[in-house]
Amino acid sequence: MPEEDAVDAASQYACDRILEGIKDDLAYFGVIYDNYFRERALHESGAITATLDALRKSDKAEEHEGALWFSMDEQQDEKDRVLVRATGEPTYFAADAAYHQDKLRRGYDFSWTSGFRPSRLRSTGTGSSGGFGTFTGRLASLARAVREPRQGRPEGIHVNEIREFITLREVLDEVGPDAARFFFLTKRSDSHLDFDLDLAKKQSRENPVYYVQYMHARIASIFRIASERNIETDMERIRT
Repeated sequence: MPEEDAVDAASQYACDRILEGIKDDLAYFGVIYDNYFRERALHESGAITATLDALRKSDKAEEHEGALWFSMDEQQDEKDRVLVRATGEPTYFAADAAYHQDKLRRGYDFSWTSGFRPSRLRSTGTGSSGGFGTFTGRLASLARAVREPRQGRPEGIHVNEIREFITLREVLDEVGPDAARFFFLTKRSDSHLDFDLDLAKKQSRENPVYYVQYMHARIASIFRIASERNIETDMERIRT
């Protein structure tokens, strides 16, 4: 087939395979999404172009040095942001603005984001309905994987400081999904997390996961002994 068609076919095949891998990893982690939205749909539907046109009409976007910039309010961000590069290619910010506009039109009023501050996205709101006036969002912070010093690794160094990328699946395979979920839940989603991979595997009271499991085992043994001695316990009330 022509090279252009071959590239499209190979790209689609790769995207499908990667998405299936993401779904498998999330299922192992215990997280199931009801719906997946492809950024490509925004380009194909013209949603990004429509959003950019609306921003131009509202005087929130202007051309500068061959690129299209979004004019930020000082209270929302420290500097203006590029919507379309000088090459004519839309940025992730433009796609995210179009996606959140689309999501708002579909009736959602809350969103998570890991790329841009909610106030930054909310400021792009346009339209007769008030744009993102009722839209709220929460910024999800990234986690940093940390290991104890070991032979061949500089003392006290962090995984990300030596440019080593750790996937979620690698974390799950190393510490297990239960420990991973526990450690992620010890911090707010918008707070920084140093994920100590070695600590998560320790079988000692230093490891909060192990300590909780230990306490659960002790409590379970109390109820088991109570049952053996015919001592009545209100298990249902305790469970809730």
